[in-house]
Amino acid sequence: MIEFEDYYRSLYGFTPYPYQIRFAEKLLLDIPPNCIGVPTGSGKESTAIAGFIWQWLKARRWRRLAYNLPARALTEQVESNTKEALQQAELLVDETNLPNPNKFAVRVLKGGAVARDWVEYPEQPYILIGTQDQFLSRSLNRGYAMSPYQWSIDFGLLSQDTLWIFDETQLMGAGFKTSIQLQGLRDRFPSFHSTHSIWLSATLDDSKLEEIADYSRQIDKIELNERDRQHPILKKRIEARKKLQQWATEEKDPWPALALKAVETHREVGGKVLIIVNQVKRAQAIATYLRKMGEKYLLVHSRFREGDRPVLDELKAFDGIIIATQTIEAGVDLDAIVAFSELCPWWSFVQRVGRCNRRGENNEAAIVYWIDVSDGNALPYEAIELQQCREILQNTDEIGIKAVKELQERYNIRPQPEFTPIPKEKDLLELFHTDEDLQGSRTDVSIFVRGLKEEDIFIGWRDFEDKPNPERGKLRREELCRVRIGTARDFLKGKTSFIWNWTKACYDRYFYLVPGMIVLLPRSAGGYSKEIGFSGDAKDKPNDLQLDAIAHDSRNEDNSSHSQQWVKNWVTLYQHSIDTAKQCQELSALLPEPLRDEFVRAGGWHDYGKAHPDWKCAAGAETTEIYAKIARWRGTNPDRPGIRHELASMLAARHRGESPLTQYLILCHHGKIRTCIEPWPGESEDLVKGIRDGDKVEEVQLCDELGTIPPQTLKLKEMAYWSGNWGDDVDELLEKYGPFNLTYLEALLRIADWRASAEPGAFAPDPNEKGEEA
Repeated sequence: MIEFEDYYRSLYGFTPYPYQIRFAEKLLLDIPPNCIGVPTGSGKESTAIAGFIWQWLKARRWRRLAYNLPARALTEQVESNTKEALQQAELLVDETNLPNPNKFAVRVLKGGAVARDWVEYPEQPYILIGTQDQFLSRSLNRGYAMSPYQWSIDFGLLSQDTLWIFDETQLMGAGFKTSIQLQGLRDRFPSFHSTHSIWLSATLDDSKLEEIADYSRQIDKIELNERDRQHPILKKRIEARKKLQQWATEEKDPWPALALKAVETHREVGGKVLIIVNQVKRAQAIATYLRKMGEKYLLVHSRFREGDRPVLDELKAFDGIIIATQTIEAGVDLDAIVAFSELCPWWSFVQRVGRCNRRGENNEAAIVYWIDVSDGNALPYEAIELQQCREILQNTDEIGIKAVKELQERYNIRPQPEFTPIPKEKDLLELFHTDEDLQGSRTDVSIFVRGLKEEDIFIGWRDFEDKPNPERGKLRREELCRVRIGTARDFLKGKTSFIWNWTKACYDRYFYLVPGMIVLLPRSAGGYSKEIGFSGDAKDKPNDLQLDAIAHDSRNEDNSSHSQQWVKNWVTLYQHSIDTAKQCQELSALLPEPLRDEFVRAGGWHDYGKAHPDWKCAAGAETTEIYAKIARWRGTNPDRPGIRHELASMLAARHRGESPLTQYLILCHHGKIRTCIEPWPGESEDLVKGIRDGDKVEEVQLCDELGTIPPQTLKLKEMAYWSGNWGDDVDELLEKYGPFNLTYLEALLRIADWRASAEPGAFAPDPNEKGEEA
């Protein structure tokens, strides 16, 4: 029987370390490990990736790996490494042959207009890579830079059948405790499939797991043992030497002097020279001086558009000066001979040091220079966070892995306690609801994602004068630049800026900023330079990338009853009911047996409301046939704007005695209406979402599971928000199934609808066998 060592070797080309074997073997136990604490450069990333692959091939425990990183700069590296390893082992899936349960697909989670095919294949083993902003906001049902109508899909899928890896926990801030709490809540609420979380760091503070009352699992930590420490490669890395010296200048502006020092150092020792500073503007200043000197350099920070920052291969191949911020502290596989670092909290400094003489091959030349920071310039840290580190560095001249361990024991270094809020059970249940409040906004979760510190928004630039062209669609991820909210507020004052209106599919002026928001500016507003990233200087005019718009697709928006643009042909309601019920039947293999019938019936019912006379009129059908998918849209009745066919479907199903769960799945299959049935602005108690109390729908033929539905009179008043009936039903469903199972069911039904729409008629009955029943 093939062993883990053979699998690992097929992925990475060399034999795993002993601790990596122990980890993979423990993943197959009933209670897997939940912590990995090993030094920088010990292969934590490959440990997690290979372990996930091993457990799926051996035991089919978790179908998705959610690899959480603290910074965006690291995601492409993990993606590249993972794809390369899978390809080498012939385990990378053929993208034209999805789903394939024996191979793995890799995706990076990003904001903006992106392809989201990973959610279409819940049966497929996926390795998902992203930042904590993307992962934790989606885990809280508030996905940053996403359509609100898609939130519940990601929330449902990521809360089931997923192995969570949280890498470099020391950089997660409030997100660390939130990730622990979320696992505790997943353990508490019912789930069809399990999840498990593992936290990784060279400086892991596992005591936080014991602080979270809702997290009840025992700590089982994987660390290096004596056998690991004697491994030839690990031994070399653990014993790597790095001299430590303070660098200072009497100049008021230190950056020209530091740039000159870096140039002299590079000419003396060659190889990579790394400069890590605490603020983007300082990194930009050093880069500007190097450019004036005519020196080559690479600048790495989080305020670049995706295509304008160095890629991993470029960083690895570059033997010169690399200027970076905290984005390079962890996970980036760089091996500089000399490193300069501003003073920062001890745990961050240890990570930065890990980028110097990483492999132990430059013991004589390797040196780390630390640069003191005054209390007045401590941001983004607090001055008190720097004091302990300053004291330690002033009293040592060696900073290798062995020296770091001795220093931590000598000074009894422990992470500073900090107050960070965590989402309680009641918060999670409130976040299950995605309806807008009276001000038209939704709950902000940034306090759980990054804590009390400022959060980021995204800014993009295009060529326009008065108003952007909606036909170009939403900003794509390649166009986006991350900017701190506080910085953005100052920069946007007096400027014409827009946000995407998810309901109207066009751009509107923005009123206030919230984390994760995407803002569009005209190029004339300036503020971005391809060379240094976001500058805030109006003289820096970014280019318009002129990317093709991602085609409008109801899978990406679900914002209107007629968003069927990927369907080019007319498809009857009868046929679509058959198609969707059959797709539900296939996906029901992921569900417990008792729920499968209700799930399939919801699929058959979901588009019944398209037999409503007003929807039929707007669809412009030229025959008496009832259509679910249309090739031409004439527009809604002006007296009934925004008619929602799913409400009509649900009301009819309720009248026919379908279960509350079936009703719920029918209602929320576009994400537009879920837990609250209330009118659009200007509607009344008799008219809600375009459906009027007492509306009549003619006889309809649906799939075999449902048969012929006789004429129906829609009873709206007993369901609308003022009666409380639907709200009570939702509360009972939450009590019975829990938020994770309900949203998982939602996601599967919507996926079944997408698949049926993408392949209309795939399950068409043989006309010769149709008989009178059809």
